[in-house]
Amino acid sequence: METNNLIELGHCRKPHGIKGAFTLSLFNREDSILKNGSLVSIFPLSKESEVPEEGMNQEIKTISFGNKVICEFTSVKDRNFLETLIPFSVFYPRENFPSLDDGEIYLNDLIGMDVFNEAGDSIGSVDSLSSNGVQDILHIKGNQELDVLFIDKFVISIDLKERSIIINVPELI
Repeated sequence: METNNLIELGHCRKPHGIKGAFTLSLFNREDSILKNGSLVSIFPLSKESEVPEEGMNQEIKTISFGNKVICEFTSVKDRNFLETLIPFSVFYPRENFPSLDDGEIYLNDLIGMDVFNEAGDSIGSVDSLSSNGVQDILHIKGNQELDVLFIDKFVISIDLKERSIIINVPELI
């Protein structure tokens, strides 16, 4: 299965009920692109999962958003089969994401971008992203490992064409 165009949206670590539904922990619950009928790819999160290492495609039968995101796959008929798949991560093809308005970006597109300080010196590149619950965080690896809040104070500019980011390097304590 080709994975270089897949974006991880979240993961499943536990079932919900007895009919094969599960709790889906999404990185972005507020603005999910998943809906009934979406085709996703799942990959194992540990050796406990019987999902093949190369992943497998699943069609979302139902997905509901509330206090928890509850989801069912078309091919999963009961909890016993679902438990053989858990834990797994859920991916969606990047080309199926909605197009963005000018000035908008998908945070995932920042991964791999080169990062420079305001003087133009290379700092490294964006290795991964996370969130502290309030702000998104860029994890930068290079000359040093650095975590930078994705806020205007630290992220000065982003050039999507050049795949580069200029940051105000935070003072380290």
